[in-house]
Amino acid sequence: MANEHEISGEYTGSSVSVKDSASGNKYTISEPTLTGNRTLTLPDANATLQSGTAITASSTETLTNKTFDANGTGNSLSNVDVADLANGTDGELITWDAVGAPATIATGSSGQVLTSNGAGAAPTFQAAAGGGDPTNSIVEATGQITTTSNTLIDATSMSITPAAGDYFVWFSAETDNTTPGNGVAIGISVDSTDDASSRRSWELNADAAAVTSMSISTMAKVTVNGAEAIKGRWSREGGGGTARMRERQLFIMKVA
Repeated sequence: MANEHEISGEYTGSSVSVKDSASGNKYTISEPTLTGNRTLTLPDANATLQSGTAITASSTETLTNKTFDANGTGNSLSNVDVADLANGTDGELITWDAVGAPATIATGSSGQVLTSNGAGAAPTFQAAAGGGDPTNSIVEATGQITTTSNTLIDATSMSITPAAGDYFVWFSAETDNTTPGNGVAIGISVDSTDDASSRRSWELNADAAAVTSMSISTMAKVTVNGAEAIKGRWSREGGGGTARMRERQLFIMKVA
């Protein structure tokens, strides 16, 4: 196919063939039945036509190692289904990095939440701060305990040492006193420092019938440093008899 030929003007027919003089094989360019004038414009550059099926506006083909300039004038990619995306890592999210390039957000640990790191930085999974799911804890006991102390002491099994922060605390118990005219007091403390506003008590008149059980509860908001214990405390009230406590609960919920 070393000879060159120049074709000008119009050629009437349904196909044009170019024959290889050495092998006798030929390329045939054929046309369908046209419904109007059509134009095929070749580039002003050297190029190699690839073998295979021609790509048309309605054909379904697989393209390999091609770049789509979706940012070019008038260019866009649409109707891209999730199933059409490349495989990734389970739990990762798609984002754009500080220079605007596509990137992924690494998976976090169970219980972490997606947190903004401000403009110019990708979000990350982090432990929930205040306003997220609160940290709750409760201790319970049923065995009877007794005291003749007139000042608040630790109630057995009513102690929790949580992480640093602010906590809402609820302490409740079933109580009685062996001697009419006396009662029971309870309160909440951080270590041995009592929260004075949480102190609650009951006390019967001396001529009242003996009480077999009296429910009592209190609440407080306290702050701990991570090494301090939140405690439910109690004493007898009235200076006499023996105070007794049975079913009891100490509940805390982190609020900040």
